Amino acid sequence: MIKKFNVQPVPDIAEVNMFKSDDKVIHFKHPEVLASIPSNTFVVIGKGEEKSIKDLLPDIITHMGPKQFKSIAGLLKGAGGAEGIKESTAEEEEDVPNLVNQDFEEASKK
Repeated sequence: MIKKFNVQPVPDIAEVNMFKSDDKVIHFKHPEVLASIPSNTFVVIGKGEEKSIKDLLPDIITHMGPKQFKSIAGLLKGAGGAEGIKESTAEEEEDVPNLVNQDFEEASKK
């Protein structure tokens, strides 16, 4: 069946990642890849493992598209990543004492 598409081996493919709509990835490590560019057909042969996007970070970032970046933003918000950063910044600002009834010029002369 594959011979009908006149696929040829594509050398030196280290990994293949197929993104699913449920924020999971089918990850192939060192697969055999065959391709027929004119018929837009690719064949991936190997053992695929289903993994979460967060399990493959940061290496997978260069393979991602806009949909996957939205997914990561959702993961960060769900884990308190982005909100945690905002809270820690607010806490740091509270630790800085206010300069009351003085200016920097006068304070530096003392």
